[in-house]
Amino acid sequence: MKKAVIIIVIVLGALYLTAGYFLGMVPGASRLMGTNKPIDLGVEISVDSAYQGLGSLGQPANVEELRKIADNPDSFGTVQTTLTEEEASSLMSLNQAADFPARLTQIKFNDDGSIESSGVIWIDRFSKFLARNGVSSAAVEKVIGYIGFMDSTTYYVKGTFSITNNNVDLDMDSLKVGRINIPIGVINDNKGSVENTISNILTNNGYTIRSLYISNGKVNVDMDQPLGSIVSWLNFVQY
Repeated sequence: MKKAVIIIVIVLGALYLTAGYFLGMVPGASRLMGTNKPIDLGVEISVDSAYQGLGSLGQPANVEELRKIADNPDSFGTVQTTLTEEEASSLMSLNQAADFPARLTQIKFNDDGSIESSGVIWIDRFSKFLARNGVSSAAVEKVIGYIGFMDSTTYYVKGTFSITNNNVDLDMDSLKVGRINIPIGVINDNKGSVENTISNILTNNGYTIRSLYISNGKVNVDMDQPLGSIVSWLNFVQY
């Protein structure tokens, strides 16, 4: 599943709200936003964990597995699995797709069911990535109009997140973009629109997520994923 898409869209919404809230109010806002050292959540990133995550998601890790899916596409799709924070973080951190906008990404699944994520977002890669994943050109242009002055920024987010039949339930407890702590009220006032955006992206890209939830330090997923989802992870395929 495109956990990458989910996290990026959440951060996109955060960046948009941050820009609208602060840039007209705070002198030197660009300096406040500018930092390239994300918060360390203590999650270990490794190539082995990335490939374990690929296997859990049923994604091909080598040419032979890719050929088997090509020969029998019906064998690909339904997934009932769990991912550890190391697997999810490694998949996102080591993804080298050309337009993938996140780097140094860590995702932490807490025992209380909450999720934390931190990393660096490269602004100039947003347009292609978001357009490819179904975000409207009008929405992308509006966001870039606010934040296009930055090359990159860090983010940190903590909250709860779950999906039932592609319906998203998101509650943020803490959000930081660059060096700015965002008032949670600003985010929660726009909660519905962020949830709907994520739901629409999943549906438009052919995902049916019956359930996704955090428990016991892992993310649990029951879903049907489209054949096209392979494209997101092709850079991991070993030739």
